[in-house]
Amino acid sequence: MEPRGRDKLIESLMESALELARAVKLETEKHLSGPNRLTLSRLMVLRLLARRGTSNVRDVAAFLGVSVADASGIIDKLVGRKLLHRVESKSDRRIREVSLTPTAHQLLADYEKARKSLLAETFQNCSSEELRHASELLDRVSWCVAHRGRPSNGHDESAQAELYWAIAGFE
Repeated sequence: MEPRGRDKLIESLMESALELARAVKLETEKHLSGPNRLTLSRLMVLRLLARRGTSNVRDVAAFLGVSVADASGIIDKLVGRKLLHRVESKSDRRIREVSLTPTAHQLLADYEKARKSLLAETFQNCSSEELRHASELLDRVSWCVAHRGRPSNGHDESAQAELYWAIAGFE
């Protein structure tokens, strides 16, 4: 294939990936509305803490790719909604750690149930083979993007799982 044709295919692939990301974001935000409305950033913080147990503001900021001040504001809103506890770090009293409240655990469980139902409905017309193939292809594309085309000498499964979880918000 000529280079120009390959460039067009790569451009088309990236446009499709952006469209998929937009569609997922819009659908997610639609289902986060109502009395328990959460922004995507707040949901990501809750999911991070569900996975890690506790974290501090700097780690949350690094995870979200925002400033410490922005992460602190997000945490303040979640504490105000009684979704997070703030406690003094056992190792350093100057650091405040945050963790989920029982209300947050229930909210995440409800969200997970709704998410699974939505996904089942969304992909009901895709065969298992089509889903497997799409998943493998997306994993490969994600790996190529993350490693900027360097040849694979074995995937770092934990890094790949963390990247997948962080982007998709799935367990």
